[in-house]
Amino acid sequence: MAGSKVFLAICTFMFLFSVVWLVDYAAEALGKDLIPGMQTYENATTSWANSGQSQEIGSSCQPLSDGFPQSITQWKDRIETYSCKRGISADLTAGVVWRESNGKQYARSYQDAAGLMQVMAKDSIDSGTGTIFMCNTGPCFADRPTVAELFDPDINFDWGTKILAQYTNQFGLDAGLKAYCGGDALYANEVICLSRKKDWSSCVHR
Repeated sequence: MAGSKVFLAICTFMFLFSVVWLVDYAAEALGKDLIPGMQTYENATTSWANSGQSQEIGSSCQPLSDGFPQSITQWKDRIETYSCKRGISADLTAGVVWRESNGKQYARSYQDAAGLMQVMAKDSIDSGTGTIFMCNTGPCFADRPTVAELFDPDINFDWGTKILAQYTNQFGLDAGLKAYCGGDALYANEVICLSRKKDWSSCVHR
């Protein structure tokens, strides 16, 4: 009797598995989602990217578009590689690099941000206190590389695109860019304009 129940359970499982497989196969062949929630990863990604989200976020791995100055295109391979890794537009990353450092590898801001994407380092110095930046829970950037390490283009792009993707995915494009630069109200419009129009004189007015 117990053996019959086990056999029946196995048969039922195999039947249900076959039905799900057949429906999934038919959905793929027809390009339709016949059972809600059974979209493929590619379809789900495309649906999310086209659902009103900005073209700069959640985009596929597209090459850097034409029109950027040589100071930016010299970093083309890294911009494309790390943007693709983080799921953001290469043009958006290029716009940030242009606005932040104009492609200067050893750029360093008055706030002690470092490198191509002007990333705050674990040893960045707060000009107001003369010490590293402190938050309520301790050093603000303790998990990040040093300033010297951020002068390495690969380390800088890896961290810069990681932070950029985190903020834009969490807050949206405009607010995410504002968070990236520390709250500058004009920054987001400038970066978006640079990434799309590729014209400094018409995008940055300060």
